[in-house]
Amino acid sequence: MSKNEIAKQRIFLVLCFVLIFIIGLLIYDDYGVSVDELKQVDAGHVIYKYVSELFKINNTDFSDLPDIHNYYNKYYGQAVTFPTVILEAIKGFSMDTSTILRVRHLWNFLNYYFAILCFSLLIHKRFSDWKVTITGIVILILSPRIFADAFYNDRDLMFLSWFMITMFLLNCFINKSSIWFSILLGISIAISITIRYFGLCFIIPLIIYAFSTGKKCIRKIVVILITCILTWYLLTPVAWENPVKVFSAAIENFVFSHQRLSETKGTGITLFMGKWVLESDLPWYYLPVWIVITTPMVYILLFISGIYTFLRDKSKKVFEKNHILDYSQIIILILTLTTIMVFRPVLYNGWRHFYFLYCPIVYFSLYGFSVIAKRTSRSIRIGLYMLLIVSFLTTGSWMIRNHPYQMVYFNFLAREYAENNFEKDYWSLSSSECLKFIVAQDNNLRIDIIDYDAVLYVAKYALPIQDRNRLSTTSYGFGGHPSKYVIANYTNTIGNELQFPFYTPIYHITVDQMKIASVFQRDHSDELWSQDMVTASRTNVNDSESHYAYDGDLSTGWTTGKLQNNNDYLDLQFNASYSLDGITFYLGTDDNECPWSLQLFSSEDGISWEPIEITYRGVSDYKFIKTKTKYLRLKNSEPSKEHSWAVYELLFHGTRETD
Repeated sequence: MSKNEIAKQRIFLVLCFVLIFIIGLLIYDDYGVSVDELKQVDAGHVIYKYVSELFKINNTDFSDLPDIHNYYNKYYGQAVTFPTVILEAIKGFSMDTSTILRVRHLWNFLNYYFAILCFSLLIHKRFSDWKVTITGIVILILSPRIFADAFYNDRDLMFLSWFMITMFLLNCFINKSSIWFSILLGISIAISITIRYFGLCFIIPLIIYAFSTGKKCIRKIVVILITCILTWYLLTPVAWENPVKVFSAAIENFVFSHQRLSETKGTGITLFMGKWVLESDLPWYYLPVWIVITTPMVYILLFISGIYTFLRDKSKKVFEKNHILDYSQIIILILTLTTIMVFRPVLYNGWRHFYFLYCPIVYFSLYGFSVIAKRTSRSIRIGLYMLLIVSFLTTGSWMIRNHPYQMVYFNFLAREYAENNFEKDYWSLSSSECLKFIVAQDNNLRIDIIDYDAVLYVAKYALPIQDRNRLSTTSYGFGGHPSKYVIANYTNTIGNELQFPFYTPIYHITVDQMKIASVFQRDHSDELWSQDMVTASRTNVNDSESHYAYDGDLSTGWTTGKLQNNNDYLDLQFNASYSLDGITFYLGTDDNECPWSLQLFSSEDGISWEPIEITYRGVSDYKFIKTKTKYLRLKNSEPSKEHSWAVYELLFHGTRETD
C-alpha cells in the first residue's frame, strides 16, 4: 500500500472521530435522567466527604450523607466519575443538580469516545485492514442501546468503555512488553475493577501470556500486579484503613450477592417473553435472548461466522502473540455466559450488567468480517459489503428517528412483539420529556402529577430549578385535590395501553409505534358535585358533622377522628336517581385520611342495600360498575392501624337520571 493511500486512510479515520465527537457534543444533553443517576452522584459525594474529612479540607456540610463505612454501595469506587465531583468541589458544590447531571453525561460520553479510539487502534493492529477498523467504529456507534447508555449509564457502559481500553493496553503489552505498558495496563485493570469486579477477568489473558512466554515475563507481570493493587488501593478510599478486609468483603459481596437475593427471593419481577418472572427465577436463556433481540442482526450473524471460523481454524496456537487476545476474548465470553446459564444469578433490565461482553462480540464480528473479506470470492465480498451498508443505513436512520430513545431498540426479530413481551424504558428516561411537555403547556405555579412507574423524583432533574419547584409528584393532589396529570411509564405494562379513570391521554412517547410513556390530564366532563346532589346523610361517627362532606367548602370536612374500623360508614341520600360509575374523595393534606378498605352499596329506598363492584382503587379516586341509585353507602370493611377517615368534599362521576 502506497504512502498516499495510507495518508488518505488516516485522514478518513480522523474525520470519522471528529464527526463522532461533534455528534456527542450536540446531543449529550438530549437524554433524560436515568433512575440510578442520583444514587451515583450521592456515591461520589460520600467518597468526597470521607477524603475531605480525612485530610481536613472539607468546607461543605455533608451531614446528611452516610459515613463511607456504613454506605450500602461502598465497595464500588467512583474513580472514573470522580473528576466530576472535583469540578463540583471547585465550584463550592453550588452547581444545580441538573447541571451536574449534564456534565456527567458529557463525561460518560468522553470515556466511551476514548474507548472507541482505543478499540479501533486494537482492531487495526490485529487485522491490519482499514476496512475492518472503520467497520468496528461504525458498529460501536450504530449499536442503539450501547450508544444511548454511553451518555447516562456510568456503571455498566462505563465498565464496557474501560474493558475496551484495557483490552487495547493488554494488546500493546503483549506486543511490546515494556515496563511502561505494564504500568499502564496495571492502572487500567485497577480502574476497571473499581467500576465492576468483573475486571478481575483480565487475570485470564495474563495467565495465557505467562504460559506463552515462561520466565521472561515474570518481572513484568509482577509490575502489572503491584501497579494494579496500588492503584486499586489508591482509588478505593473505603480500603485505606484495612485493604485486605475490604477486598475480601468486596469479593464476597460480588460473588454471593446474587445468591443471597435468590435465597431470600428479595427481588422484583421482570417481563420476559410475555410472562412476569421473578428476577431470581429467570430461565437459563434470559441473557442470550436479550443479546440477540437487542443487537442489530447483521452484527450477530458476523459474530457467529467469526466464532465458527475461529474455532474451526486448527492452525491457531493459543500462545502465539497474535492469538493470545483472540483466545482471551473467547474464554471471557464463553466462561461468563456459561457461568450465568449454569448458576442463573439474579438479573434484571435486559443484559445491561453484562454490556462488557459487547467487546468480544464486536471483536469476533470483525473477525468474521475480516475472514469473509479475505477468503471468499468477489461476489460474496460485494454481498457482504452491501449487507453491511444496508444494516448501517437502516440502523442509523432508526436511531435518528427515535432519538433520544435508542435504549428501547429491538431488532426485527422482536420489534413487532416487544410491547407484550419485554421491558421497555426501564431507565424511565422518557419521563423527563413528559415533564417538559407539562411545564411548557401549564403556567400554574404548582402542578400536581401522579407518578405511575415514572420515577418522577429523579426525572424532574432534567428540568431547570424554576420548573422543578413548580412540580408536586405526590400520590394525590395538594390539599386533597385530585392531581391534574398522570405520567405513566410502560416498562411494567403488558401491551400498549394504560387507562386511568377520570383522566384522558394527551401526549404519548412512542418507539416503533410502541408507547413507552404517556401524559394523562384530568377529565372533568362527567363530574357531579355532592352539594348539588346530596340532601341528607347519616353516619355512626360524628353524625352532626357529616354534612361537611358535601357542603361545597373545602376548608371543612367530616372525619372519624379515630383509626378506621369495619363499622364506620357514611350514608348519603340524593335528590334524584343518578347513574354513577365513580367517586372522588377530597382529602385533607394527609393520605392517611383516605378510606382504608372502602366498600360501596346502592339502594333505591335507603333500606335494602346492594353491593357495588369497585373496578379501580386509587388514593382518592374509585371507579365502579355503572349503577343507578338514589342512596349510597360508603363503608370500611377492615380496621386500620394507621388510617383515620376524613372527607372534605365528595365528587361523583356519572349522570342524573331523567324522570
